[in-house]
Amino acid sequence: MLNQGLAYTTIRLVRAGHLTIDRERARAHSRTQHAIDKLRAADQIVPADLVTSLNRFASIKHFYVPIDGLDGEGEIIATLPGEDPYDLGVKGNWQAVMGDGFGWLLPWRAIRRGMGDEIYNWPVSSSVKSRLIAEAQSRHGLQARS
Repeated sequence: MLNQGLAYTTIRLVRAGHLTIDRERARAHSRTQHAIDKLRAADQIVPADLVTSLNRFASIKHFYVPIDGLDGEGEIIATLPGEDPYDLGVKGNWQAVMGDGFGWLLPWRAIRRGMGDEIYNWPVSSSVKSRLIAEAQSRHGLQARS
């Protein structure tokens, strides 16, 4: 039963585009928020390090966005609250992790394929990428290119 639960949870998270680090960060954020709420309810002072931790564990992600034509210049742009840059849709999420087809079922093909550098360069959804680029260009007084 444990293996079935693990398989179900893994498949659900892959399909939803939830990376493990994001899931754990959300848990840490929730625990920190709960601790702050308990202190406030008891009319106690909230330590500054708890507030710092809360901000550090927030779901907001930051991306460096280079500006085309400005030779190495760029902007660091934050995602919007609730915006998930790694959600590529159910099919895209599955393909990003498992690849095309059913080769992932065969262990020797999965090992040979590996993730390579993809683990460090996780694909960003096209809608979030477009918004980040448009905001970076706007900050430089440029009109977003279509």
